[in-house]
Amino acid sequence: MTTSREQPHASAWAVSPWILAGLVGALALAWAVRSLLADTIFLEEGFVLLGLDDSAYHARRAFYDFANFPDVLLLDPYMAYPDGSPIPFPPLYDWLIALVARLFGDSTHTFERVAAWTAVFLATATLLPIYGLGRLLRAPGVGVAAAWIFAVLPASSLLSSVGYLDHHAAVAFLGTCWLWSSIREIQEPAGSRAAQVRRVVIHAVIAASLATAAFG
Repeated sequence: MTTSREQPHASAWAVSPWILAGLVGALALAWAVRSLLADTIFLEEGFVLLGLDDSAYHARRAFYDFANFPDVLLLDPYMAYPDGSPIPFPPLYDWLIALVARLFGDSTHTFERVAAWTAVFLATATLLPIYGLGRLLRAPGVGVAAAWIFAVLPASSLLSSVGYLDHHAAVAFLGTCWLWSSIREIQEPAGSRAAQVRRVVIHAVIAASLATAAFG
């Protein structure tokens, strides 16, 4: 039996057409801003120029996982020659890039294109929990406004542009999901036992993802 305390939860994600249009516009803007340098990443004859520094090492590890799927590179023989060295950050982020690339094909070109767009996708997806936070804390319009701000935020767009493969976009996405889940747990009615279990599972999955994919 549904109680009056559970009714708000049933329509928690119901939105007006204007709110939906605003959110879709913010998603499109976030993707467009982070795609501005695409012509410097996707070069002639199919070459893809991925980012340097930490981004390059994530690409190296993700490509190993892709080429040897489902193996995970944990001890890198290219580090601390001649004995190799354990990789000092969790493996899930790079392994998931390899997994997604495998879903689209098994060529190097497929991997490069998936890797190039990973941060753009994650940063754009971050707008959804940002909207959820604004809706929980104030109103749907606040959530949309926050999404538009994040869409053009330089601190995000610089570290989640096309071709950049470091883990910062994943940290922002998972961290925002964790914050949304935490506040939702505090503010919304407890509901049925099944609903409580579902929330705990979602929160645990997000926390585990942060620990095994984003930190490093």
